[in-house]
Amino acid sequence: MGDSSDIFSEILEQAPSEHTVAVVLTRMKDQGRFREVMQLCTRFLKEYPHNLHLRSLMVESCLKKGFIGRALDEMEKLSSLINGLVLPYKSVAEYLAEQGKRAEAVPPLVYYLSHHPEDSEALGLLKKMETRVPSGDEEALPADFATPTIAELYYEQGQLEAAITTYEMILKKDPDNSGIMHRLKTLRDLSSREPGSHSPSKTPQYISNKRLKKILEGWLPGVREIKYAG
Repeated sequence: MGDSSDIFSEILEQAPSEHTVAVVLTRMKDQGRFREVMQLCTRFLKEYPHNLHLRSLMVESCLKKGFIGRALDEMEKLSSLINGLVLPYKSVAEYLAEQGKRAEAVPPLVYYLSHHPEDSEALGLLKKMETRVPSGDEEALPADFATPTIAELYYEQGQLEAAITTYEMILKKDPDNSGIMHRLKTLRDLSSREPGSHSPSKTPQYISNKRLKKILEGWLPGVREIKYAG
């Protein structure tokens, strides 16, 4: 039997399928044959320009060989392809929001915005969902998105009860957090006073794009792990 180099070369010369090309080049990359992978990716990407796997292999191999400019160029092409594939996430989020399923609509919308942060329509939809005060007639904030940042955003908007509810959710996940306990007690004490004792922020009805992007950056690692059931 010939060595793996001969075997791989033979496979790639037999009009392999798109999937086979990706598998073979992945094996070659794992063997450290980065220059060969670059050359072959260049060849096969002319045939399969939308193959995400081949684009990824190209980026990794270019980085390994120190071709940083080429890697960045390929990464831009890869990002463009991925951005096009996430468009359905927005449609799904809009449908779920229309059905009143706010908790289910937030994750796909956040994922979509991680690729299209310039979409003001999607940002507006997320703002609309996240600035409403939870009540008994609608779904509360998803537990995965209950964070001190969200709680304080509610507080700054004058939505004291929503802030308290969010901190209560956080405390359930982290019952020994003394900082959260103290803040929750402060807000509960504030809530027990006369109405109007809390002064909302200058623009209580809106979350700024800058702050919203910070929230998105914090949410993304968790969002990528979310699995959707049918």
